[in-house]
Amino acid sequence: KAIALKLLEHGATVYAFDLAKNMLEEAFGSRNQKVVAVTVDVTNEKMVHDAITDIIKNVSQVHILVNCVGITGITNIKSHEVDTANLQHVFNVNFMSSFYTTKVLLPHMVENKYGRILHLASIAGKEGNAGMLAYSTSKAAMIAMAKVQGKEYAETGVTITALAPAVVRTPLVDIMPEQPVQYMTD
Repeated sequence: KAIALKLLEHGATVYAFDLAKNMLEEAFGSRNQKVVAVTVDVTNEKMVHDAITDIIKNVSQVHILVNCVGITGITNIKSHEVDTANLQHVFNVNFMSSFYTTKVLLPHMVENKYGRILHLASIAGKEGNAGMLAYSTSKAAMIAMAKVQGKEYAETGVTITALAPAVVRTPLVDIMPEQPVQYMTD
């Protein structure tokens, strides 16, 4: 939300993706006509492809992509206790969705010789957080993807990077058990 609001301050039109359109509308309200809430299951490659393709048809050029997505999955457990389905779900939301969006937008940006892509990862992707295998490894994958893409598209006018912030009190952190939050902040 903070990134979207900053982009809006600079005159951007923001297309915000979420599975829960009502949450997007609540976050941005009706006060801003430059935010378009798009209901998308970001784990569904076809839905992501179709939504972005529609946006490209409606605007002359997409300049910026911010992949700011994240769920922790089940935390405060040892690696051997991680449920495979939960790990896969976290990867689908955190990593695969970011792959899907860039896969659709990169050709468009390269064709226009301009684009900025930011993958919002986490310090957990660099350092690993005990009890958070799914989250940490999915964010590490985002960091690696940014490094690969940054090198692949370096001479096209498209820049790709990852940001790995430390713990920030967000709704994501607020729903986590206190023990892993205390571990991270210590």
